[in-house]
Amino acid sequence: MVRDGDMKIIDKELLREFAGKTRCELCKKALRHAAHPHHIYSRGAGRLDIAENLVALGGPWDCGCHGLFHGGRIMLDDLLAVAAVREGCLQTEITAYVHLLRRTAKGQPMPPRLKTVGSICSSPVLKTVLRVFWCSTCKRRRFHTVSFFEWYSPIARCRKCGESWTMEEE
Repeated sequence: MVRDGDMKIIDKELLREFAGKTRCELCKKALRHAAHPHHIYSRGAGRLDIAENLVALGGPWDCGCHGLFHGGRIMLDDLLAVAAVREGCLQTEITAYVHLLRRTAKGQPMPPRLKTVGSICSSPVLKTVLRVFWCSTCKRRRFHTVSFFEWYSPIARCRKCGESWTMEEE
């Protein structure tokens, strides 16, 4: 891994690893072509080739999830949820780690990996699913990303407006 200037981590080997995945990490469909390694937080805002900031998405000849994200049909929170489940942490911990890396100046030691940055009390996301619920903000039925945690009640977030609420235990 080469650190090139402020807020840049370039890791071509990791990008090749993500391109070699055989399933889209978002929709889980099998890919016939190379996956597209997508940066959750854009390369233009400071390139960070780290596993916590990457997801493998299907290109236009497969499921098209990469194009759907850039077209605004898939939200950033959905990609964060995929990475959080894969890395065994919370979405907010990924965001905090990326922002910490961006603030690290050239020549300073790298902050510790994400799993050592997270709070001892944080509950890892066990799984994330997509469900349709009534959204009180949008005033209609909408897709919600539902995150299930080990120690807390599930949290549903509207994919259109971003409103979130805690679900009751069933």
